[in-house]
Amino acid sequence: MNRAPGGRSRRRVVAVALGSLLVVGAVVGAVVVVERPPWLHDVKTTLQQVPVIGQLPGIVAAPTGLPTPPPVTPGATPPPVMPGATPNPSFAGSADTIPLQNRPEFGHEGSRPWQIRARSEPGRLIEGYASAPSYFPGGTLKLAVSTTAPSYSATIWRVSGSAPANSPFVEVATIGSAPGQQQAAAVIDPATKMVRAPWTWTTTFPIPAGWPSGMYLVRLDSAEGAQSYIPFVLRSRSATKFLVVSSALNWQAYNDWGGSSVYVTRIGDPLPGVRRALGVSFDRPYAHDGGAGQLFFLELPFISWIERQGLDVSFTTDYDLSIDPQSQPLPGTVIFNGHSEYWGVPLYDWLDRHVTAGDVGVAMLAADTGYWPVSFGPTSPDGPRSFLCFKNGPVPAAFLPPGQTPEPSDAPGATPPPGDTEERSTTSYATYGPGGPYTGSFMDEPLFGVRYRGITAVMGRYSILASGADPRLLDGTGLAAGGSLGFIAGGEVDGVYPYVEWWGPLGGVYDHPFAVAANLPGRNPAYRYTAEAVWRELPSGGRVFSAGTFYWGWALDPAFAASHDVAQGFGRLSLNILNWLAKGR
Repeated sequence: MNRAPGGRSRRRVVAVALGSLLVVGAVVGAVVVVERPPWLHDVKTTLQQVPVIGQLPGIVAAPTGLPTPPPVTPGATPPPVMPGATPNPSFAGSADTIPLQNRPEFGHEGSRPWQIRARSEPGRLIEGYASAPSYFPGGTLKLAVSTTAPSYSATIWRVSGSAPANSPFVEVATIGSAPGQQQAAAVIDPATKMVRAPWTWTTTFPIPAGWPSGMYLVRLDSAEGAQSYIPFVLRSRSATKFLVVSSALNWQAYNDWGGSSVYVTRIGDPLPGVRRALGVSFDRPYAHDGGAGQLFFLELPFISWIERQGLDVSFTTDYDLSIDPQSQPLPGTVIFNGHSEYWGVPLYDWLDRHVTAGDVGVAMLAADTGYWPVSFGPTSPDGPRSFLCFKNGPVPAAFLPPGQTPEPSDAPGATPPPGDTEERSTTSYATYGPGGPYTGSFMDEPLFGVRYRGITAVMGRYSILASGADPRLLDGTGLAAGGSLGFIAGGEVDGVYPYVEWWGPLGGVYDHPFAVAANLPGRNPAYRYTAEAVWRELPSGGRVFSAGTFYWGWALDPAFAASHDVAQGFGRLSLNILNWLAKGR
């Protein structure tokens, strides 16, 4: 077991012991294992599917009537809400929160041309997956489709700035009728409980060389009338000012098609006390939102917005940057959107290196980002088709280097009791061989300025802080220190841990808190959290903006903005942030 390859001696961590706030549990080799008090984080649970709360062109506001929160656990109370976060009488709940009882999402079922009119279901089944999360123009899209129908066809849609005002998609191609077949049953790896659908490719489509980079969506249409989706990203071989990263690794980590994900298993435990799969496969459909992964839940609002801005933008995935970041032409700004929790070590190190050197800006319009390191399975002609994520361990003996046995800290039983589907980790990770596997987590705060705090039961009002109210960001927005961005802080939220000080080129005087939403009741009512947005600017020219919330991108959707009191200048603010990060590159 070795120190994380991304660790750097010049980035020292000084842990300030405040009573029982920080306990050094053990030192294993060169990896420090830190235990945090339980009030610092909430139990993170699987993003359960809930009813769609609206359909395009917009969504319906969340239900009203927030109950009085219970007493806060001692020591967990964050600072008071900053001045300027005044209540809006049109919103129910406390002065600075509204309920978050249902997740927002674009309605994917309906009568619009791109929507699903009839779900795939047993007896009338159609589902499938692509041979890769992304392709280049001129490549070949391969689909593995299983259906009970005698035939099926497909249409391909792209999120486009030229789409109608009430739709994010334009149709770009049709795929003619192909014979249908019901493909083989899923295969379960007994060691990891990874589920794989060993299907044959049933459709190939030559991607036109002139197609632009972007987010694409295949809709499958069976002869029985059922429909489902297969998403993919089209990349660019040229450098662009902005690079939007879709979270293919995150989508797959949460995908429980076939009965398991890295959060849950309904097909048995891989190890005693481990109630989740140890890895996941890309060879299977997405279980939720008609097969679209997390596109409608977290990524579509921002992608639709940025496509309408006329910017120099291209797209890739965290999968591609985790495997071979060096092949990515360096953009002016890298943009993460919504939720990007699972990364390969090469992605973290690539960003760390370029931000430190001042080569690139990072817009982290997301929360709980770059938390768990993953290791990829064997490669194929289409690239690796699976990844492992051991989180806090244990590491099965079969995955240890020759001659190494599990450490006592890796023994089974380290995972949570029933009902807890997620571990939290220390700010360090260990590697068990070249390319992994890994245990532990990335040190987010040195790069992003914030780290995961917890899951909220409300949406909090983000209030602008004087310390971060820079004219370069606020120009033309009508916003100022003390002003409100709206009820956009929620879901999973990030914040700055006050008892840890980071030394080195990514810390200290370079950090500027920009907005805060404090005293947010957690999904676990015993806890409350502070969501914080920060920006940092290094002498080298490296710049980072971290939003600290799932819903920054959603605030750019007109219907969401109207129902969450989003400031009128929010779109201009977002453009200012992106252009400031790009710094003329």
